[in-house]
Amino acid sequence: MDDSRHTRDLVALAREDPNAFERAMARASDERLDKLTDDLEEQALYRAAESVYRVLISRHPAVERHRSNLALNLYYRQRDGARAEEFLCEATRDFPDSATLAVIRGTNLAWGLGRHHAALPEYARAVELAPDDAINQGSLAWCLLWLGEIAPGLEHARRSLDCKVEQSDESRLASHFYLYLFAADDERPAALESIAQLISGGARLQDWDVSRLVERAREQGHPESDRLADLVRVLDGAASPLQLHDWPAWRLASPVVQGLWT
Repeated sequence: MDDSRHTRDLVALAREDPNAFERAMARASDERLDKLTDDLEEQALYRAAESVYRVLISRHPAVERHRSNLALNLYYRQRDGARAEEFLCEATRDFPDSATLAVIRGTNLAWGLGRHHAALPEYARAVELAPDDAINQGSLAWCLLWLGEIAPGLEHARRSLDCKVEQSDESRLASHFYLYLFAADDERPAALESIAQLISGGARLQDWDVSRLVERAREQGHPESDRLADLVRVLDGAASPLQLHDWPAWRLASPVVQGLWT
């Protein structure tokens, strides 16, 4: 039987007969199991994927990648923050030099469990271990700003924009949004222009909680407080950029980009 057929059969088994799936999975090769996790998650069979990750971890306890994949499965796919924290507590102890596990644990603590103060040391450790990683710097910026540490939060947002590793349109969009919320008045137009350009290219800031940041910006007297909620809806893909066409600051941010939406 070819690998693709075998994988499809295992996916069907995971859906129809979990006990038989567990037995068949135990006999599969590492290569097939790696492919199987992708197919299971694509089919939203997240508990079955968890079982596969645990088999891979038991076979290769010194491989960090399998721990990171299971952590993402638990906190992001299954949205089970408590079990993810239990697992990550052990994983970060076993792999103390893993920036990836540190930033995942920080995100689960903050975004998953609402424990932002507890997340801060994990984000800081991720930055210490991998300071050139845009996700690490941006995540620390977000947590600091959430907690009201505005100056250091902005510093790490700027560092994130300078990073080359794990840099993406989404990470740039997040950092420019942080600058737009909290930077000096003379910096905001450039930040909003960058946001407009990234949005026009398809970048979105989906599934990321910026609610407390927006509240803080309003509390600090952001000059465009009445439009921040509209902007967030565009950032997370809930609304079209056309919904901002009547906002003068948005139209001024980048006339060339704005012309694409009118």
